[in-house]
Amino acid sequence: MRHFTTLPALLAEKGYVSFQGGKWWEQSFKNGGFTEGMSKGWDMSERGKNEWFHEFMGGDGMALGRETLQPIYDFIDKNTEKPFFIWYGPSLPHTPLNPPEKYFNIYKDKDLSESAKEYYGNCTWFDDGVGDLMNYISSKALREKTMFIYVNDNGWEQGPHDEYKGNHILYSNGGPRGK
Repeated sequence: MRHFTTLPALLAEKGYVSFQGGKWWEQSFKNGGFTEGMSKGWDMSERGKNEWFHEFMGGDGMALGRETLQPIYDFIDKNTEKPFFIWYGPSLPHTPLNPPEKYFNIYKDKDLSESAKEYYGNCTWFDDGVGDLMNYISSKALREKTMFIYVNDNGWEQGPHDEYKGNHILYSNGGPRGK
């Protein structure tokens, strides 16, 4: 990726600073032209060892959305007077399908399969995190100067009554046509 012109690199030419956090398959954030980031890269000789896949997917950035948004808030706080670009790639609503109780409980008594309840809980968890980020940007009086763009890295096929628990491949990939 470092051999291509990336959006963060193009924006840097216009005075932007940029932050990468979340899923990132491109080794270090620097490979994408970001000025700051959470993914530091991986060592291929570690492949197959504990935590290697976590590093491969994005390292510390994988905590965004599931555990914290603080690194993004810190970046925003440092850069309120500069134009900035944020790559926020949470692993939600992707597996693991482990929504906190407050999100799972929204669906627990619905006529849904167990995997659908978990997946929809993760979707709600994601929505709540995006709302928190938007509220934070608003609290810094940056909302009018901010554009939000949503993209998705893969599809999911979780019908309300399709049960994928018990089948690792279907459960991890969102059904027979997921991904």
